Amino acid sequence: MRIGSLVYQCSSRGLKSGALRRPNVFSSPVQFARPMSSIADKFAESQAKLKSVSDQGNDVKLKLYGLYKQATVGKNTTKKPGVMDFVGKAKWDAWTAAGDISQEEAQKQYIAVVEGLLKESGSAGADSAPKSVAGPGLTIEVKDGVRTIKLNRPEKRNALTAEMYDAIGNSLTEANTDSATKVVVLTGTGEYFCSGNDLSNFTITTDIKATADGARERLKKYVASYIDCQKPLIILVNGPAVGIAVTIFGLADIVYATEKAHFTTPFSS
Repeated sequence: MRIGSLVYQCSSRGLKSGALRRPNVFSSPVQFARPMSSIADKFAESQAKLKSVSDQGNDVKLKLYGLYKQATVGKNTTKKPGVMDFVGKAKWDAWTAAGDISQEEAQKQYIAVVEGLLKESGSAGADSAPKSVAGPGLTIEVKDGVRTIKLNRPEKRNALTAEMYDAIGNSLTEANTDSATKVVVLTGTGEYFCSGNDLSNFTITTDIKATADGARERLKKYVASYIDCQKPLIILVNGPAVGIAVTIFGLADIVYATEKAHFTTPFSS
């Protein structure tokens, strides 16, 4: 049973269920007989902040509903809904569970629950805008639980530079501990997904051994970041893929490819 956002109207006849819709759950302004206290201010702010939390389980929604009713109306004295009114009964039970706690205490508990949700979601109320980072040849954005890593060198067919190796690996590692990231998506910009290594990666310095050792360690770290990624990893292949861009596919959870995609591993021949 999914319980959507809760919108109720109170009348002298008791509790009447209204439309179930997600936005503006508690949008009606709360009227107080006396000037709003600091707790009441925070309670109102929490209602606004709640809109930035998209991932709420039914249990949490019901708890918030019960606390909201207790905070604005007081103890539940309405008639219990019929046995077949499953949603109404769940809401009634949630309100009744608040028991005899005062309206101020209910506000405090409501605030605590919302703050916990914000912390878990990586949100900070007003700071809920998508996180976007532009790196060397990359754009990385975290929005609505999706961390999108986009190769962004279309003029070079998204060839991977040493800096891009490092940035992709770091972003995959960061995703493991980022509560705002629920899934990771890797894709490309333009006609190509990725044409493999940029030729600049094979520039040899005077110390050939040091160059080779550095390249080996970078590749090992890069591959390990895919293997160790704890979030679901999806690769969206928007066009041709070459070399390392192909061989990483086996390290993803899901790979989707458009009809324009084809795959080449030139080093194997």
